[in-house]
Amino acid sequence: MTAGCDKIVKDKIAIDNPVFDNLVIDNPVFDGKRKLRVLVCVSGGGTNLQALIDAKKAGRLANTELVRVISNKADAYALERAEKAGIEGICVSPKNFADREAFHRAFLSAVEEAEPEFSAPVKKFLVHGSREGWRDFDRELEQYPDTLARIPNQAADPMLLYFSSGTTGYPKMVIHNHTYAIAHIITARHWHNVVPDGLHLTVADTGWGKAVWGKLYGQWFCGAGVFVYDFDKFAPKDLLHKIQQYRITTFCAPPTIYRFFIKEGMEGYDLSSLVYATTAGEALNPEVYNRFYEYTGLRLMEGFGQTETVLSLANLAGSTPKPGSMGRPSPLYDIQVVDSDGVPVSTGDVGEIVIRGEGPTVGLMMEYYRDREKTAEAWHDGWYHTGDTVWQDEDGEEDVLAQAGKARGAV
Repeated sequence: MTAGCDKIVKDKIAIDNPVFDNLVIDNPVFDGKRKLRVLVCVSGGGTNLQALIDAKKAGRLANTELVRVISNKADAYALERAEKAGIEGICVSPKNFADREAFHRAFLSAVEEAEPEFSAPVKKFLVHGSREGWRDFDRELEQYPDTLARIPNQAADPMLLYFSSGTTGYPKMVIHNHTYAIAHIITARHWHNVVPDGLHLTVADTGWGKAVWGKLYGQWFCGAGVFVYDFDKFAPKDLLHKIQQYRITTFCAPPTIYRFFIKEGMEGYDLSSLVYATTAGEALNPEVYNRFYEYTGLRLMEGFGQTETVLSLANLAGSTPKPGSMGRPSPLYDIQVVDSDGVPVSTGDVGEIVIRGEGPTVGLMMEYYRDREKTAEAWHDGWYHTGDTVWQDEDGEEDVLAQAGKARGAV
């Protein structure tokens, strides 16, 4: 966050400074019925704090209760006490400090000195370090057994909980049952086109649903090798070098990654090992499609899905994609494009993507956790309503024109 606080937007606190990497805090985070008080730790002192206070007074932080900004011991004591404010979370990122001692001085000491103001005991954990009065997370983790007791469960029992991306609304908690995993076989085998003796790379942080789409269930079921590349900051030349060095055979990434590849200059790398490339997550520019094809001879196979679903629309292996089209409906589901009354629209007309689901449906979410109202909005009349609008051409190809609460290709 700069002194001018120019990244503050409605309903969000956007912080851009040496401590954080463009952290955005959305409020309220759960059901919209309460505000979340957040303890935000930044560097920079009073100017940053005053900019936030001014923005709050000006009404630019609706639905947000700014509690405290800590940069040093003085700020920790100068601001209102944490207990009075009802602190519910602490956000801090130590990785950009020059050394751990600097981190300790800037944050840990401030927490310790503010601790007496809490009436209840404070549980303090420190990752990748040790300090008196703090529990060593890494050491305690080592003390736990490396075995896992099997707990009997049913296929219809909850297995996985995602937070939706909250692209145009607040994030929701999405629950999938144990059948979700097998529904990703089509993702890996017929969209990513993985094979047992190949090596697949999907670019996705493990905090995103796309990591499950491209690194776990489907690929493991198909016996494919999964390449994992952990990086702190994306550099197109580094990723291109990894593809060349380790002979990646199938690759999936958002269109932005391909655009950076083209800007970097793909002609300087040996990408001959690649036999298949897929993309999702945002609109694919036809120019990116065409340039990548010129460099590699590979057509980018676009797909679409949401946190609430598995692969729903796609250019599957064996089909010929149209640039700008997400492809045809998955054969797993009865998918239609309907108007606001639930009536299928004519070819070329815009409508909402809906997926038939009478009761629990393999690959589709069970519900929004603790939110019956939102669940009922999405699931009704025997259909799951995606909220995404498309039009369909005479060949059955579909493309998103607008969004109504979710992101295009949300995987």
